[in-house]
Amino acid sequence: MRTLITTIAVVFSSIICVNAQDYYKKNKILSGKEVYEREKLPDGKWFILRNVKNKLFHEKMIIPNNNMEYCLSMIDFNDLTRKKIETILKETISAEDKEKMKTSRTLLLIEFFINDSGKVLELDFDLNKNNAFKPQYLSIIEQRIKNEIVFSFKSDQLKGSNYIRFNLVFNSMKIF
Repeated sequence: MRTLITTIAVVFSSIICVNAQDYYKKNKILSGKEVYEREKLPDGKWFILRNVKNKLFHEKMIIPNNNMEYCLSMIDFNDLTRKKIETILKETISAEDKEKMKTSRTLLLIEFFINDSGKVLELDFDLNKNNAFKPQYLSIIEQRIKNEIVFSFKSDQLKGSNYIRFNLVFNSMKIF
């Protein structure tokens, strides 16, 4: 009888621990005062977290010459901008959670929607299935990036674009 109770307790504890690690089981996730919706990607290994207020992902991107490759070549992806974003991540995420993210090898892909002046309008967060990134950080990181990051362009040939969409990957093993 004691063995049965112990076995049940161990199984129950394991289930609780596994479920506690899956922060993104639900389709709607609350972060601060913001609500994010989860969209599973077809490969089943990644999902997108998108602020429910975001609308640009539904709109067709209008860029000069309809040439996305050319468009991306005009954005100045300098190290300074990337380092600013990494600093935002480092300052926002607790030391304990940074360690968990490192050991779980969390990849965070941030999808940017910027205007033709380089201002960040909206963000999506793409996460791999087995990650340790806590939802509590989503709204803080989103607000800080929107307020502190402006991308620059190599020329003004993207003027008139309704938005420009691209992503950057942040590997927890490298930045923490």
